[in-house]
Amino acid sequence: MVAGIQALVIGSLGLFFGYLVVDALARLFRIDLDATASWGLAPFGFTAVVTALTLVHIATSGAVFSNTRLTQGSLLGVAAAAVATRFIRRRPRSTEREANLLIRWMPLLLVILAYVLWTSPVFELLPQSYNGDTTAHAFRASKFLTGESTPSPPLTGDIPNDYPYLFHAEAATFARVTPGGRILHAYGPLQVFFAGGTVLALYALGRELRRWTSGFFVALFGALTGGFGWLITRSPELIIDVRNLSEAGKYLGDFLVKRSYNVAYANLAPPFPRDLSVALFGCFLLLLIMGLKRKSVPLLIGAGVTTGMLGLTGGEAFFTAMGISVVVIAIGAYRRFFLGLALLVPAVGLYACWAVPMVLNYLEFGGFEDLSSDPVSLTPLLILGSWGLTTPFALYGGFRALPEVKSSIEARIMLIAVVVPAVAVLGTSLAGSTLPEGISTLGRPHRYWPMFYLGLALTASIGAALFAEWLGRLRWYVAATASLIIVAVSGASPLISSLQYGRQIPEQATLHRALTGDSESAIDIVSPSPQGNCVVAVPSPLSRVMAGYSGYRMVFYKGNPDSPARIRWPDLPLTPPYEKRLKDNQSLVTRAATPARLDRLIQRYGLDIVVTAQQLPPAPIYEEFESVNSSEGYTVVTINPDCRNERFQRP
Repeated sequence: MVAGIQALVIGSLGLFFGYLVVDALARLFRIDLDATASWGLAPFGFTAVVTALTLVHIATSGAVFSNTRLTQGSLLGVAAAAVATRFIRRRPRSTEREANLLIRWMPLLLVILAYVLWTSPVFELLPQSYNGDTTAHAFRASKFLTGESTPSPPLTGDIPNDYPYLFHAEAATFARVTPGGRILHAYGPLQVFFAGGTVLALYALGRELRRWTSGFFVALFGALTGGFGWLITRSPELIIDVRNLSEAGKYLGDFLVKRSYNVAYANLAPPFPRDLSVALFGCFLLLLIMGLKRKSVPLLIGAGVTTGMLGLTGGEAFFTAMGISVVVIAIGAYRRFFLGLALLVPAVGLYACWAVPMVLNYLEFGGFEDLSSDPVSLTPLLILGSWGLTTPFALYGGFRALPEVKSSIEARIMLIAVVVPAVAVLGTSLAGSTLPEGISTLGRPHRYWPMFYLGLALTASIGAALFAEWLGRLRWYVAATASLIIVAVSGASPLISSLQYGRQIPEQATLHRALTGDSESAIDIVSPSPQGNCVVAVPSPLSRVMAGYSGYRMVFYKGNPDSPARIRWPDLPLTPPYEKRLKDNQSLVTRAATPARLDRLIQRYGLDIVVTAQQLPPAPIYEEFESVNSSEGYTVVTINPDCRNERFQRP
């Protein structure tokens, strides 16, 4: 409960921080943004600051996120400057479109609805999840806290970064302002920030497309709508094995715990990089439409910067945004030369910060190992079932908006936002398997179906808004009742899914004890505070929980069976080899090493801490070091206690 309350407060403060940044930028560049648009761009504002901190962190070899006071001071400094800008520079007079009090507070009401539907797991589970990709992302984010410039896999050695890192930097930023200070403490605020931020971005986007009613329905269909699974069962449950077609089809493609074809399910716990992509993608479309309508170069540059941030977050949203930008430039929606500069230069420049080193390593170390799981393939019936009410309204809205394409920039952008991901789905379905191993996941249709759905949500908002307005001409309460019914039908599956998540997902007991303050937990004894950069040897069952909790590097890490070390570089000279590490780790954690061998292993790995089982016979080799017994039956042997306060230095 305490973690949930903290998550609501800190996640909401993150949105307020983003709003202040956007408002300050609008004042500095004399851009006419009303409060609704500024709140809609809050995810952009917060993430832009995180991006700047990340680039400074990389340039200074890890000096920013590894220092709590520096990170907090930077955020406070930006907030103070933003507040001061409100008094120094007046914003251009903006004509608020909505005088009605209810309409002006509509974004807040939608955010509250998003919190109700999606954030219940932050009150029920700590951590919300710790398996599969959650493990890898928690460790990568933790490496920012321990002082590495860019995150990489958990084994010791010089292992280059292989994954876009903006989500991990965002998690590190939230961790530095969340009580407890761990990445897994920050997952709750991240969940709140993404759910609320996506709703705000989509509402402002929909209002820019037409008016507040379409904003309401874009937010509803894009972030708060599930499928029809709740209609066909009295005992719904989340589908965990989403790659099993018979399981995925149990509720018409609804209730998938991950990889849903419905982009709104990105808001289901736990937070992932693609969740940040959805919020930023809404900001991209909002900035693009406002920039084209107003012929504003600063807004178009903002759209380009957002595309670059998408590139630092993940693949599918970046490629979709780039595709939309290229089409917009090609059709000459504005002066092509200036439009190309504004949209492509910042996008490519930011993306290059990660992509150029990655490509160089890709060429040097033999490409990528394929660490991916099988694709999620749904049938057409299951796809439609997972989209719920969005499909019929999208068909009607598309039919009504199509005649306006020639005369309306908003209608053209809507059409492009549908066509570009549709082409991506079709292209990956036909040719995705031809991509090289290791990057073949970028050619899987299941990555682009949610982006296509988001385009449909835009057209569905037009259809639903026209339907509600037609009812309103009969009686206002008829339109209000119909809208409430649509909200109830749309939000049923998200609410059920979030409640089921807290009941079905098992809590990781060791992590839960440590995260709630049990100082006798083995992993908390190893890492009593979120700082330092130790090298540890732990029994295999502890390796995954230790990685995400501490961010410490390891002698041996038990990853996936197909790629136990989770290293993407096939030709990387790992020293010592993985098999040798397994033997060395075993001799350390079983107390079987001789004094001479222990000295060699300390030198070989820079070993700082060893965790062993208490029931093992006494080990003379560890008698000279401090040992502490944990409540789970482990003994923590500290060889070098100073490591807990050391900055990272690459071996």
